Amino acid sequence: MDIGLVASVNRIDELTDAIIKSAYEKGVAVCVFAFPDIDYETKTVKAKKWDGTQYVDIVTPIPPIVDSRQPLGTHSKAMRFYATQVEWLQAYTRVLGTGGLAKKALSECLFASKYGAHGIMTFGVETYEQVVTSVVIMQDCIIKPSGGRQGRGVLSAKMDGASVLINDGERIQPLTEAYWAQYIQKLTDEDLKMPIIQPRLNFKFEGKAMDFRLLTAKGRSGTWEIIKIYARVGSNEVTSNVSRGGYRDNLTVVLQKLCPEQAERLEKELYELALGVPEVIEQNNSSAANYFGIDVGIDCDTMQTYVVEANTFPQPGVSAKEIADKKTDYYLYLLEQAKK
Repeated sequence: MDIGLVASVNRIDELTDAIIKSAYEKGVAVCVFAFPDIDYETKTVKAKKWDGTQYVDIVTPIPPIVDSRQPLGTHSKAMRFYATQVEWLQAYTRVLGTGGLAKKALSECLFASKYGAHGIMTFGVETYEQVVTSVVIMQDCIIKPSGGRQGRGVLSAKMDGASVLINDGERIQPLTEAYWAQYIQKLTDEDLKMPIIQPRLNFKFEGKAMDFRLLTAKGRSGTWEIIKIYARVGSNEVTSNVSRGGYRDNLTVVLQKLCPEQAERLEKELYELALGVPEVIEQNNSSAANYFGIDVGIDCDTMQTYVVEANTFPQPGVSAKEIADKKTDYYLYLLEQAKK
């Protein structure tokens, strides 16, 4: 086997399936295996491969290159249950990097780069007093977990006279110490990490939260290449995540509706950020990455683009085949480099 895809459990998800089948078509031998199936003594693993018509069980030497379906070394579940296997793989094989930057760190790195105009001021908050003080200063804010996924735990907060009102996308209510304590406990229970707070910019389209997903990965060239860019329009004014009831829309169509006279400039900026932000992340992270889903919002008051976050394992959605093709092109590049 040329490449191994590893995950916590022996399950073939949509993107894994697309990668394996794309690789098969391009002549790259890829298998998928789970951490518990590694045999240290023989340096082999029980895995599955695609034979052109179906998945078959095999036992194979650990592939020389391993690509993970979750961030090895930082994914809490992986490290909690499979720390030994993760460390062994990292020592024995070439594990492809999955390094990203947390939201606060990404903001700081953007401000220190040529993309500073696209950064959002981001602060960590933990206590009730800290969040109240932050909202009093900013007036209108977004609160989200620093390790959030799929829009979970995202709130908006704004001043209403002397009180702070919280909107979770379904209900608006006063912020109380009890509410904040329950929110922090929820983040802890779901391993979403401590919250951050940002000024709330006008990322709305027809009254709904909107941003743009920039899918980018290393491809045949060995450098960053754009897979796809599309708009995401939410089901409410707080979060744009498709998993929370939102939908995807065509980039050009949305930009024309949003601001026809600046649509060309905005589209060009999004393409520039899709290639530039990954480079900023790599310059500030010792662990190289090969795939990002970068979220960028457009402030409808100023028509300025802002980088919200860079996801290292974004949901593939309708783009699984396109992502898989790009990733398998990168495998071809790596295999060629290994022969030199």
